[in-house]
Amino acid sequence: MKFRLLVFVLLFSSGLFGQHKIQTYASFAIDQKEVVWVQVYPQNDAQENLSGQVLDFLKRKSWIKNLQFDGQEIMADLENFRVDYKRYGGKYMNTSMLIRSARWSGKIRVSFKDGKYRVIIYGLNYDARQPSMSTGKMTQLAHPIHGTWTDWVLNNYRSAFLTRRHKNLDLMHFSLKDSFTLSEIAFDNADW
Repeated sequence: MKFRLLVFVLLFSSGLFGQHKIQTYASFAIDQKEVVWVQVYPQNDAQENLSGQVLDFLKRKSWIKNLQFDGQEIMADLENFRVDYKRYGGKYMNTSMLIRSARWSGKIRVSFKDGKYRVIIYGLNYDARQPSMSTGKMTQLAHPIHGTWTDWVLNNYRSAFLTRRHKNLDLMHFSLKDSFTLSEIAFDNADW
């Protein structure tokens, strides 16, 4: 009996103090070992009117290219998107060089229902400049670097978000969220 109690206490305490894997962070989720950003926006309008409003709204964005309807959805490319880290509380010294200097690209899909629209961004990758000197290493000249958001924010197994990237995930999330907001209405992201 004491042995069973001891095993139960060990299992219970490991569950409490063990590191839990975060599968979703803000509006980022892991889908087939890739990171996608999904945000639902409420809008008091019919699906047909809403798709036209969002299309006109997205046409005014200089970093959205190849905008087209694909059935009931809008498909587009995200090109040269810059994160305004200062607007969301990021400071030069505590924000990653990648967030500060990168130009982001990826794919956008917008779908519609009566009273709401959903924006999905996937395939995010970056082009940035690596400084000539950084912590622990030195190079001769500043040079360009390229990579994917998925590789940068997930662990090696692509099963959980890295804790040290949470501040950067916040900055990217708020920047994307505000960039696709048609109007300011309180919303619940979970209900699609």
